[in-house]
Amino acid sequence: MIVVLDSKYKEKSLERVKNRIGDAGFTCKVTEGAEKTIVVVVGDNVKIDKSLFSSIDGVMNIISVSDKKNLAHKKSLDDKTVIKLENGITIGDGSQTLIAGPCSIESERQMEETATFLSSLGIKVLRGGAFKPRSSPYSFQGLEEEGLKIMRKVANKFNMASVSEAIDEDSLKLTEKYCDIIQIGARNMSNFSLLKKAGKTKKPILLKRGMNATTDDLLSSAEYILFNGNRNVILCERGIRVSSGVKDQFVIDFNGVDELQSKTHLPVIIDPSHVAKFRDRVFRLALASYSYGSDGMIIEVHPDPQSALSDGAQSLDFELFGKLFPLLTKIGEIL
Repeated sequence: MIVVLDSKYKEKSLERVKNRIGDAGFTCKVTEGAEKTIVVVVGDNVKIDKSLFSSIDGVMNIISVSDKKNLAHKKSLDDKTVIKLENGITIGDGSQTLIAGPCSIESERQMEETATFLSSLGIKVLRGGAFKPRSSPYSFQGLEEEGLKIMRKVANKFNMASVSEAIDEDSLKLTEKYCDIIQIGARNMSNFSLLKKAGKTKKPILLKRGMNATTDDLLSSAEYILFNGNRNVILCERGIRVSSGVKDQFVIDFNGVDELQSKTHLPVIIDPSHVAKFRDRVFRLALASYSYGSDGMIIEVHPDPQSALSDGAQSLDFELFGKLFPLLTKIGEIL
């Protein structure tokens, strides 16, 4: 069961709701928002008379939920979740938000060149990896905290929000300290310990779908974050693995994006870079992704992809992204 409480009545009524849940023999989790406070009753086969709450001032809705994805599904909130960043950017408000930048933070000069270029186009969310979960231990692993400091400095200079990936509890703490959005990558989508910790942070979480995960798997992972108190979750389709009969490859699951948008109130964005592997394909997939009408896109852009320390082949240089951006703008105008 979920009790939705008008936050204006939180001080007056929240304890009454919690006490009645306790008297019924259950515990609860509370998620506080600016307009609504969500109280989730914890336990299997929760059966509580709704009339216990209907007379409490400020109770907006009482929802009996049999589905295990209680908080992620649309039926848990009447309105679509809109995430508001400190620099004024919103994600999930019906417009499409572009997030761009290099796969890895390599130097202050690299990040400043990227931010200069992107901000000249009006892009206000900068991405860059400081902790890199690479397949090989010999690959570049990232600049770690020093990289986060660089991105924070550059983002502040250009009034941009920043996104970077956390791969464990230590990097989660650092990413929360320096970044505006914390990314949980595809490899960690089912790292439930990390998801629980992410749920206790105060920053929005960008959760990428695992390469072998279903949309329900992704929503279940989002549930861990929501259940632990963080209501600001962005879902990301980054491509799923399929067998072509010759070798495995990745494809963007547009049907999955459509399914997510019909099921959840959370914003859904698309990552075309990790599907294509080569920048000419990224260009075309970016056009398809943007035209699909999701809540945005995250894409890799680097000042010199040939010298990039990671994902250079799939990163767009400034010239190619400069050709892509006006096409995306036109698509946005049409939609």
